[in-house]
Amino acid sequence: MHRFGWSLAAAALCLAAPFAAVPSAADSVKDHFTATDANRDGTVERNEYRRRMVDVFYLADDSKDGIVVIEELREQETVGPDAFAAADKNGDSKLSMQEFIEYRMVDFQKADSNGDGKLTVEEVDVWNAR
Repeated sequence: MHRFGWSLAAAALCLAAPFAAVPSAADSVKDHFTATDANRDGTVERNEYRRRMVDVFYLADDSKDGIVVIEELREQETVGPDAFAAADKNGDSKLSMQEFIEYRMVDFQKADSNGDGKLTVEEVDVWNAR
């Protein structure tokens, strides 16, 4: 698992979590999973997840310059330099939206344990427990 990986994906699923008091982590994931499920079918499809990643990117981009640096991501969660470097394909110490989303989609694929292109709450719970 990527270590700025799934917890930022959880932030994607839990986009409002840093700003809201939530009773428990389990409720948080489920509540925000539901918020990510735009078509309300009980799953998060790739396109829904990708859209949420765009939201997370803009949330993390404090300077609103279209790139995210490690310090901005650290405001959202713990980010290790190795994980950030793995996402930073061109090595410029910044993540473009494309780099950020491509890196995040790797976790989506890994969390999608049955390979159906959709995440269930159960798959997210299993992935988070790793």
